[in-house]
Amino acid sequence: MASFLRSYNCLDEETGQSGSQALLIDEDLFVYIVERYDGFSRLVEQFNAVEERAQYISRHTHEINMRGLDMLANQMNLEKIHRRA
Repeated sequence: MASFLRSYNCLDEETGQSGSQALLIDEDLFVYIVERYDGFSRLVEQFNAVEERAQYISRHTHEINMRGLDMLANQMNLEKIHRRA
């Protein structure tokens, strides 16, 4: 889509030469571009939301794992103390 818009040249109505000051497109092409961009922007938003959720879950999983390791270490220390007693 981006390459199409970059290569799309229009004719200047006054001089008849190609230029990029004013770009006139028909309604069907406009609707097509808007639908494509809207769908793509929604996809990007959903991807960013999934990525943020994955980072959130990753951080909290790490914290839970560290707490579990701390609890296991404490339990092993208590077993050692109990054996000595």
